[in-house]
Amino acid sequence: LNYFLAHTAFVVCHKSERLETLLSVLWYLPVDSPIIVVTNCSEQALGELHKGLAEHLVYHTRLYLVHQKDASIAQFFDDRGVHHLLGDDGRVVDGKGEGMYLGTLCALMLGHPQWLLFFDADNFVPSALLEYILALGQLFLAAPVISYASAGSDGPMIDEGTPWGSDQALHFAMIFAVARLAGWLPAEADFRHAQIGM
Repeated sequence: LNYFLAHTAFVVCHKSERLETLLSVLWYLPVDSPIIVVTNCSEQALGELHKGLAEHLVYHTRLYLVHQKDASIAQFFDDRGVHHLLGDDGRVVDGKGEGMYLGTLCALMLGHPQWLLFFDADNFVPSALLEYILALGQLFLAAPVISYASAGSDGPMIDEGTPWGSDQALHFAMIFAVARLAGWLPAEADFRHAQIGM
């Protein structure tokens, strides 16, 4: 488990949840692992959030607060021709998928973690996060590492010619791949053939 935690970054997506709600999630995440909070809160709330996290999480030395609407982040994408993430105002558009994308990029810039875990800031059962982390650690360490390219011909073409089509499609593809590797599903099982909600 120590190996897993040392090579895992945690991304927490935040929008307008109260500081106490966010803290109830962060308290259950490992202190020594990088934790990236990607927020889309108002600029006024950002200062209060930053101050509150600094006051209450003094032992979390690898906690990073990233604002989704930060002008320097938008400029970073603009300079690299990644315009589909930018809105009419020139900033990164609203959306949890974009927040997850920013969190992933930040985690990679911090030192190429082997695993990323995503949590919502409004998790209703924060104490279950520890059990979730332990279970995922056991699963990931028992199975080969799964890597999906975000572009290229490897992935199924789903929506308007875009590899994977959507965050949901990629999410389901990863779940099915892990389940196949763990032996829970036959090799021919494919997320595109799943009927959700039946």
